[in-house]
Amino acid sequence: MSAEIKSHLTELLTRALAKVAPQQPGSLISLERPKQAQHGDFSCPAAMQLARALKRNPRELALELVAALPPSEWLERAEVAGNGFINLRVRPAAKQHIVKTILSEGDRYGRSESAGGRPVIVEFVSANPTGPLHVGHGRQAALGDAIGALLSSWIVIGAMRHRVPLIHIVRMVINVLLDLAIGELPVVGDIFDIAFEENLMNMRLLMRYRDRSRPPRSFAGIAIAAFVIVGIIAAFAVAGIAVLVAAAVWIANQR
Repeated sequence: MSAEIKSHLTELLTRALAKVAPQQPGSLISLERPKQAQHGDFSCPAAMQLARALKRNPRELALELVAALPPSEWLERAEVAGNGFINLRVRPAAKQHIVKTILSEGDRYGRSESAGGRPVIVEFVSANPTGPLHVGHGRQAALGDAIGALLSSWIVIGAMRHRVPLIHIVRMVINVLLDLAIGELPVVGDIFDIAFEENLMNMRLLMRYRDRSRPPRSFAGIAIAAFVIVGIIAAFAVAGIAVLVAAAVWIANQR
């Protein structure tokens, strides 16, 4: 279910609340996804939350909110269940609307300017150190780490697509590899992750050295650039190992 539908239904309930209880802020309206399909597409507990403050019966308040809902081509029906839950069911056209949005926006679908170019932090695994760990913490740790790795990789792929010189892309890859290697160390890795900020550095390299005079590379061009970069890094790795082996042999011969 798209965020656009949820936002639309929230607006309908906010306008209904303004009629029934104009002194109450619209921010009290919140929507939840019911666990059971027979309870509709969205559920709103606002009537039960407001009942005490308004000194009203929550079910009666919910019925008034439903009666005050403005007409909408997306809302099929609204029902009151239990002690005052408002269950909302949307029309198929509302669910299909997202397809039209995707087709009309094309490659720009899903993009947002809400961050305004500011850096963001991917924070995950908030485990209570005084309580037991469970499998959910491990799952969220893996999921958060995968999202972080995906974002790091996306910056490097963006650099390849926008024709950043290979030397700077190699620097970006090395930054990521350093963070992955040192970040695994206990305590020291956490401090390094906070201080190093490899994604921020890589994003600055991308914005500084991107080639604005030529169109972005195609998928094939990105693949070729990636192959060249992997080859360069592999060559450096082999050279480094060779130097270490030669040094070890020389030290052994000196004894």
